[in-house]
Amino acid sequence: MTILYGHNMKETAAQTMFRDLHKFESAEFFEANREILIYQPNRILHYKVFSVYNNSDEHLMYAFDFSTEEGMQAFLEQCEKPRDMNAKVDADQEVSVSDKLLVLSRPRCHFADSMEPAHSALPALRSA
Repeated sequence: MTILYGHNMKETAAQTMFRDLHKFESAEFFEANREILIYQPNRILHYKVFSVYNNSDEHLMYAFDFSTEEGMQAFLEQCEKPRDMNAKVDADQEVSVSDKLLVLSRPRCHFADSMEPAHSALPALRSA
């Protein structure tokens, strides 16, 4: 499990970090923007977004025990059936506790239109 946090920084280039997560509220955007690429020196990691929803302000690392299979399963169950009417979930994408997961998150206090977090699974690694 990897969680990347973005913050709103006023009047800087960094202000754009995760600013557009709210665009996932659109079903069309969700369907058209499902891949996240992470570039590493010897490979490119391809993640596929499977769940996007508004989360509570509770820190994910405090809400779930990611060191146990039960904690990971509880997290995945929340991703699959979030308590958010605007959530986007790909029910056809199978995700398990053994998958390498990436979460993009940002503090809701900085973003009134926050759609967070975006969850994605890493189904395969491809060489760069």
